[in-house]
Amino acid sequence: MSEAVITTENFTRCFGDFTAVDKLNLVIERGEIYAFLGLNGAGKSTTIRMLLGMITPSSGKVNVLGHEVKADSTIWQQVGHLVESPTAYPELTVRENLEVVRLLHNLKDRNVVDRVIDQLNLGRYKSRKAHALSSGNLQRLCLARALISEPDLLILDEPASALDPAGVVEVRELLRTLAKEKGTTIFMSSHILGEVDRLASRIGIIHQGRLIEEMSAGDLEARRQPELHLHTNNLTKTILVLSERGFSATTYTSANNLEMLTITDQKAVAHPEQIAKILVEAGLPPTHLSVEQEDLEKHFLRITREAQQ
Repeated sequence: MSEAVITTENFTRCFGDFTAVDKLNLVIERGEIYAFLGLNGAGKSTTIRMLLGMITPSSGKVNVLGHEVKADSTIWQQVGHLVESPTAYPELTVRENLEVVRLLHNLKDRNVVDRVIDQLNLGRYKSRKAHALSSGNLQRLCLARALISEPDLLILDEPASALDPAGVVEVRELLRTLAKEKGTTIFMSSHILGEVDRLASRIGIIHQGRLIEEMSAGDLEARRQPELHLHTNNLTKTILVLSERGFSATTYTSANNLEMLTITDQKAVAHPEQIAKILVEAGLPPTHLSVEQEDLEKHFLRITREAQQ
């Protein structure tokens, strides 16, 4: 039977006349990697601060690990967190920073510091003062602080921020391992949607304080719209020709830095050969033509754009 680690009921936070989070209802189960997505100002950070007891909700209820959230709650020994910009004691070394956290958590096992240094590949920097770390290694240090107590729940705001591509992959695999092997529940926000796509078991999208979509990884696969992607030697003329035939095409830059066109019209997606025929007859034979599913980034942008209309 599944076990709820985070539950919120009509969770609301107002700042004066502005409602930052509006009647948010969440149920996050043990071992889930839940990605909480939204545009800047959507209410992500406010939600995270409320989950951590940093600010109180204006109304509604929240329970974490079976307990009502309070600033003096005993649950915080079981919760690791990273909220927004990473910070550390600047004049202390990496090891000293982590030793302080170990003592604050009253962890008797001194080896936890070495273990978490190894987990985050900080061995080369353990004697370096925090103020001398690169932004990426400062991020690793703050992740190490969140992990040192081997918490049941991790609440992470932009965990891969400032990491280089190799670091992003390392953190992804570490979080996946913690969830799979230790049953750690992970609630995270991120703007790196490609990583979210690879990592999350469930996704929630918040917009203007409201949860507008929630889905499992399998649901996301089913909801993604197929698109027609194409390239010709004259994209401007191609857009004009397609527009005259009733098809709207937009430009984007592909992963290999090539300007491409995409069409979401399902008639075009279902019959790409008709698009090819139109372009050939116009003297614009496509050099690339394929039907692909939108990725999470495009799905996210489409859903938030529709919510604004």
